[in-house]
Amino acid sequence: MDSEIRTYTYDNGEFQRVQIVRSEKWSDLQFITPQITKEAFQAMCDVYRDQMIRVAPMIFGELVLFHIPDDMELPFTVPGITDKHTAARIRLMKQYHAPDTQTFLKQLEERGFLRIEKGKLSVRRIIPYTNAGFLSDCFPEASLKVNASFFTFDVPDGDSPYDVFGTPLGLMVKDGKILNPPLYDRETLIVDRHGNVSVRPMGLKNIFISIKGRIYERPFRRRTPFAAGNDVVIIGNKVIAVRPGGNTVIPTSGFVVHTDRTDIRPGDRVEYKGLEDVIFAIQAGNSVTVNGRMTDRLVSRYYNIYRLEPVVFPPCLYPLNFEKSRAPRIMLGADRAGKPVFVWAEGAGKTGYVPGKESCGASLKELGMIAKDIGLYNAVNLDGGGSAQILLNGRRELMVSGRDPLTGMSRERPVANGIMII
Repeated sequence: MDSEIRTYTYDNGEFQRVQIVRSEKWSDLQFITPQITKEAFQAMCDVYRDQMIRVAPMIFGELVLFHIPDDMELPFTVPGITDKHTAARIRLMKQYHAPDTQTFLKQLEERGFLRIEKGKLSVRRIIPYTNAGFLSDCFPEASLKVNASFFTFDVPDGDSPYDVFGTPLGLMVKDGKILNPPLYDRETLIVDRHGNVSVRPMGLKNIFISIKGRIYERPFRRRTPFAAGNDVVIIGNKVIAVRPGGNTVIPTSGFVVHTDRTDIRPGDRVEYKGLEDVIFAIQAGNSVTVNGRMTDRLVSRYYNIYRLEPVVFPPCLYPLNFEKSRAPRIMLGADRAGKPVFVWAEGAGKTGYVPGKESCGASLKELGMIAKDIGLYNAVNLDGGGSAQILLNGRRELMVSGRDPLTGMSRERPVANGIMII
């Protein structure tokens, strides 16, 4: 792999540093899921405290953040739910002050997997984390590691009782196997077995789902209609719940299939087909450049956190202004030869930014200009912000936007998934 750092200087004295990593084969790219640790969980809680509640305490209430270690069993059961984090979330939403619930929370606190952060509102939000670990901690033998997809993270992402935070969002395909289904028709970078690279919207209509029935998804509906039969709640490749009669809150990180089948149980696996000719695909969006033409507007569907829409679904786009708003960015694309190229646009620190002293971050329009300058033919924006980072042989050549307020040193943000090359 080849890596270089470029610096773009603007007329007002601000500058932007960019790391460009060029690889040879798409088949070398692998998806990874960093495992959550106590340190990673606490770091994620710090993000909620420092970058959400302390910044805007008037729009947050009490946040109960927790993770259940694999070796810990629940002291209660929730009928029809086998996933521990989902069961615990539903129990805490309904019976927070029950004695066995409080005992459970105390056990989590003793193990370092519970934090309660409070804003000014008199509401309580239950936020279970299933994933989100440090990229730097996993696969030390990897020559390259970079954060990848969006994941459930914002408080509105938990609008359904079935949503667990740290759930990756959007299509992921490796060697013809669909690892995660597409959502929201967001733009997707797709590489077929002949090496052809394209960027196009993808949704559930573009794949075959092993459980047949009528599909309900956001943002078109928040609940399914009342109906005879069963609502099958699906997140990722697993059945989370089966509810008879309809009126089910649709998860923001999944979808619901309404079916007459009676043999489906929570915990069952869901198989997806239809992309067997694809060797690699990742969905995030917005596109940056498509067939050599720079994207000039938001194309992917996003929930606007400033103009609230009737049905909540994950925003996963920071900031919202296409041309002017800057942030750290990660871009994955292909050059004219069809070879993979990773780009990290370094961003300013979350506090204390001084123009001309550190990178200013890139708007999506500016990211397109960078893509044009380095010769990308097709490219898509991946998860950025505090998640943005590239590690080459375990080392970063730029700074993540999370900084220690006292020392100014980088503070890595946990992520739900990444891409690596061994």
